[in-house]
Amino acid sequence: MESDGSGPVDLDAAFATGVEDPVSLLTLLELSIEQSSAGDSGEEQQEFLRKLLQLLEDHPKVTAVISWDLPNQLMKFLVPRNVALHKNLRSIPIVSPLMRCFLVVAVSGDPRDTLLCACTLFEGVSADDEINRYITWERASKTADAAKSSQEVKADGDSDGDDTSVSLERSPGDLFVGLKLHILFELVTAALKRIKTLYPSKYLGMTVFAIEKAITKNSGLLQDPSIILRRGYSFCRNYEPTAPPREVILTNDAKLTEDELHSTIENELELQRRLLRRLCTSTVGEGLKSTTDRSEVKYYYKLCKKREPRAPFYELLVDVKSRLYDLANSFDISLKDELVNCIAESKKVYGAVPQVSAVRSKEARKLIEKQVLKLSLSHQLQRMTKDLSMQLNMRGIVALSSIFYLVEDEHLYPEMHLSDAVYLYLWFVSPALLSKANENLSVEGAIRYFMWVSVTQHSCSELREDLYHVSGIVLAAFFRCLLLRCCAERSAMSRSLGFTLLTRLLCSCPEKVSFAFIVDTLQSFPYMQGRTFLLGVLRDMFLTALPSGSFSREDKSETVVQDKSVNQDDLSAKLSQLEIGIGCSTFMNLTRERMDVLTDLMVDSVDALSQASDPQISFVEHFPDFITPLQGQWDPSLFERVIAKLRELTDHRTIQDKLDKLE
Repeated sequence: MESDGSGPVDLDAAFATGVEDPVSLLTLLELSIEQSSAGDSGEEQQEFLRKLLQLLEDHPKVTAVISWDLPNQLMKFLVPRNVALHKNLRSIPIVSPLMRCFLVVAVSGDPRDTLLCACTLFEGVSADDEINRYITWERASKTADAAKSSQEVKADGDSDGDDTSVSLERSPGDLFVGLKLHILFELVTAALKRIKTLYPSKYLGMTVFAIEKAITKNSGLLQDPSIILRRGYSFCRNYEPTAPPREVILTNDAKLTEDELHSTIENELELQRRLLRRLCTSTVGEGLKSTTDRSEVKYYYKLCKKREPRAPFYELLVDVKSRLYDLANSFDISLKDELVNCIAESKKVYGAVPQVSAVRSKEARKLIEKQVLKLSLSHQLQRMTKDLSMQLNMRGIVALSSIFYLVEDEHLYPEMHLSDAVYLYLWFVSPALLSKANENLSVEGAIRYFMWVSVTQHSCSELREDLYHVSGIVLAAFFRCLLLRCCAERSAMSRSLGFTLLTRLLCSCPEKVSFAFIVDTLQSFPYMQGRTFLLGVLRDMFLTALPSGSFSREDKSETVVQDKSVNQDDLSAKLSQLEIGIGCSTFMNLTRERMDVLTDLMVDSVDALSQASDPQISFVEHFPDFITPLQGQWDPSLFERVIAKLRELTDHRTIQDKLDKLE
């Protein structure tokens, strides 16, 4: 054969001896692919693929011996130069012969070699790489035709939709990852059906773990998560756990007895079912990580008796979500039982955290609180050392539990304690504070939905009694985590819901814990938005009356008595709309000790202002709004001390205008 491999004679000769020398054939194919890709037009590649397709069909034995690397070589055609970003795939000439080549490999290739090659390629699929490759190619394309094409694409792709509409443009990551996943899923599906073995779970397990890696690696980078969700659903739905073929059983190379053979077959069927259950939950848990969970939004608007705003992007996801939910049910996954197991696991992580009373110094409490936020990640690293290959994906269980509400319009676990949701939130969400790679918006939104259900399904006294038994350090870490996530939230709707939920939770928490957290946040929180928000919450807690008969407390002990309870199911009535009756308790009592602490905090904050442009001035500007409504309850001397300190800020017109209204 000729070394340049440019003519059809070279391929014909190579295939004629391919069975005896598959390595040389693959080397020639690789060189031929590189040469055809170097041409100025796609006609040379189309001609090459047609010729290759014919040879693969005519030489099935050769196809079998080169199937261990042929899919890898064929993937090299899937580059931006050959596949236009905004064209229908059927209109791209190279796609049809390329897909037919993959089909021949799936039918005629050695199934074990094909499966191994496909699993390796699964792990290499990367939306990041595809995007970078496209950007590099686009920058290198400086011809007039490329510039004209770019203008046409821009004209066709413009959209006036908002951030919840379906984008008309297709990203390079979505296109190439979606195309490659389609090919690889077809390859592994065909290979698994053709492998004759006594242990099919061995090959299914290898496939499942390769798919999971591809999902985890790419789910947060795709604009359309349904690309992954539909592939995972189709694979699980179409794969049927089967016993080994009759010829394998009759051969019985392992020399098993009749009982051993029967036991092996039963075990294999069960292992395959467990692997499919795991992949189903992994597809949901990891495939939705970049999308906000809508159960929280749906439930909130239902409580407010308002129509939920339309979000076409999420409406399109409902169909595939409901299919995955039905698939989980077909696998007999008991979502409630599995969710309870998740809660029990999360409690183990934080069970050893001491109560506040057991830690003497404030510095020690702060140090422990920081460590609490790292416990989840440490626990996950420990779990990785154990064999968890057959366990269900816990993120998937949490996500499916909220999808239950979207599909069934009822709560899966309405009796869930608020403390359970707190532990879940810390366990699943706190790792995102350490690295964005750990972020899972779907699971985070699902747990916030659990919290909404809990605060509306339990009375005020039940909620406070429940949280009374949770370590104050754990609660402080939880509140800080929730506040940080709310401040970092990009969606205005999710951010608003998060702040509203945080307000309700602070009102449901023992006073000492809530007050300590708020004061600590006002002193040291990095985002002024968070400080300003909590200052307003604290003012409302001082002013807002508790529902009649909800609590019986003493200022010093703050003991919660579980007797008369009143449900608060209507969230549409805001805290500020409640009036304080004579002798009524408020969500937080304004004691002299608390007045002293807050007075010192406000005075120190003003003293700490270094210059007029200090970012903290946006926080200080809200002091008059905070203390003015409380003037009748505040100690006069302490009140005047704060006002006098604020009047020293003569350069800040906003503050002075607010103070002038007091006179």
